Amino acid sequence: MDNVIGSYKEFIILEREALNEFESKVTALMTEGQHDHNVEQIRKAKIMRECIDWIKENNIYTQDFKFKS
Repeated sequence: MDNVIGSYKEFIILEREALNEFESKVTALMTEGQHDHNVEQIRKAKIMRECIDWIKENNIYTQDFKFKS
């Protein structure tokens, strides 16, 4: 994703604290699923963990900016 300075773009702002809270809830869900041997719950937690990683990787602050000329 190219971040262009000078043109209109929409961003969703997500506080790092909220993302960390979500991550801790996913970790708890995963642990609970492992104790109960609930395969479906573990699968859901893994999908949510992938979403968290994707959000972190695609954060606009981790991308190189390209200035519009």
